[in-house]
Amino acid sequence: MVNEELQAFCSSKSLLFRKSIHVQAAIYILPCIAFFSLYNLQMRVINIT
Repeated sequence: MVNEELQAFCSSKSLLFRKSIHVQAAIYILPCIAFFSLYNLQMRVINIT
């Protein structure tokens, strides 16, 4: 199964490798969070005015 191979691959990697993946994920996720929070803020301002 591909899933088992993927699990074995991930578990064989070091903590540093996993941390770098988390950093890469954060780099992609943070702009999305910022965009949605700004969008929500704009909608609130439009509703107030």
